Formats: sequence, C-alpha cells, structure tokens
Amino acid sequence: MGKVGLTEKDAIEHFGQKNVKVYRTRFVNLFYKVTTHQQPTLFKLVCKLPDEKVVGVHAIGRGVDEMIQGYSVALTAGATKKDYDNTLSIHPTSSEMFVTMGQYLSLIHISEPTRLGMISYAVFCLKKKKKKK
Repeated sequence: MGKVGLTEKDAIEHFGQKNVKVYRTRFVNLFYKVTTHQQPTLFKLVCKLPDEKVVGVHAIGRGVDEMIQGYSVALTAGATKKDYDNTLSIHPTSSEMFVTMGQYLSLIHISEPTRLGMISYAVFCLKKKKKKK
C-alpha cells in the first residue's frame, strides 16, 4: 500500500466538491493473471480543478511501495493529469496504469493457455479524441 498527498475526502474538504476530480482504476496485476489467486490492484489519482493538478496518489497492490516514491516527486513538483498522460511509464509494470487513467474506454486482460502454460496480456481500447473547433 502506498499513499502520498491528500485523500479524496481531504481534497473535497479543502477545495470543494466541484473543484476535485478523481480517477480510479482496478485491475489484476499481470503477475497474478496466471494464478488462481487474482489479487486486485487499486489506483487513485486525486486532482484539483481546473488544471487537474495532482494532489493525491493512492495505490494498493504488489510493488506499489516502490512506485509511490516516483509519484511523490511528481506530486511535489506540481504535476498535472496532463503531465501524467504525456509520461511514458516503465513497461511492463503496474505503474503504467497511473499514466493511462481516463484515456481508454476499457482495458481487457486476456489469459490464454499455450503449450508452455498460460500467457496473459492487456488490450487497451482507445477513446476517440475530441476534435478542436
């Protein structure tokens, strides 16, 4: 488990409900996709509107204790959600999910049997970008 910055509740109390946007994702880490124990991973970004400055990063799951250090640097530096979206994360790690939240319609994890065992991979379904007028 890792956390840096404000909780969702604290951000709402400090900035007001209308000035806070929260991104959440829940998935099974690929480390567990080939096992019967499908331990969930949960991530949350708490952002202050209107520029979506990240004011809180929260994670539960395998390896998040190592990830959170990097996100604390970004939070301290005043990173926005757009900064996260424009960042290339370390692959393949769960931290990729922090920089893809809200960009996809869906994320599908697929596990298939092969002659060597199970193979797992993720398929991202992209959202269409809105045209600027």
